[in-house]
Amino acid sequence: MASSFDFDTSSINSATNSAANGVAKSSITSGVAPTNPKAELNQEDFLKLLLTELQYQDPTEPMDSKAMLEQTSMLSQLSMQQKTNEVMTQLASQMETAFSMSAMSALGKYATLDNVISKDDATKFLGIPITFTEDILAANISIKDKSGNVVRNIELGPLSAGSGTINWDLLNNSKNVVENGNYTYSVQYINKEGKIKDMSLKNFQVEAVRFKDGVAQIKIGGSYINVEKVSEFHEKLS
Repeated sequence: MASSFDFDTSSINSATNSAANGVAKSSITSGVAPTNPKAELNQEDFLKLLLTELQYQDPTEPMDSKAMLEQTSMLSQLSMQQKTNEVMTQLASQMETAFSMSAMSALGKYATLDNVISKDDATKFLGIPITFTEDILAANISIKDKSGNVVRNIELGPLSAGSGTINWDLLNNSKNVVENGNYTYSVQYINKEGKIKDMSLKNFQVEAVRFKDGVAQIKIGGSYINVEKVSEFHEKLS
């Protein structure tokens, strides 16, 4: 049976294409770069397409209700995904703020460090933090590999009480570059009374706090280290 309705399909196609490409066309005619270079539909674009399809549908062959439900479901999922992304962004921001406040509270306190340092292919040198609560006549930094073998001894001359960082050039006692991996260090010193003592790893005062690439760092002995190297913060020397 012939249909009593006479539709101009070219106008339908034109309107549908216009809705789908509206953002891109307006960008081209105005000379402004498209705001959606990946040609992905956002929630507003999806809704425009759905409404345009409903507006120009053939009354003799209306849109399948199942197809409409599927498209509506897609719109709902798109909306939920957008809201989830917004919530996760807000949560990450709040967590970073809370962690920032926590790290800032360490300023002026003393930190207990671990004595592990690590080398990989990108490592140029390794900083070894040192601190002395009294003037010293001499000191020795002993660096050991994972098996406990001494690979390097670094001798220091007279130093005043305070903190600093000694840069290890990654050479062993034979002047060869050491292998990648973890190393431990310990420091012994001789005070002005001639007594041999072990340097404590608890006496590092936090001089500053910063965030670099989302990682909290503290300044000790003039150099920044990741806060994960700290096992404890305390109020006073112990």
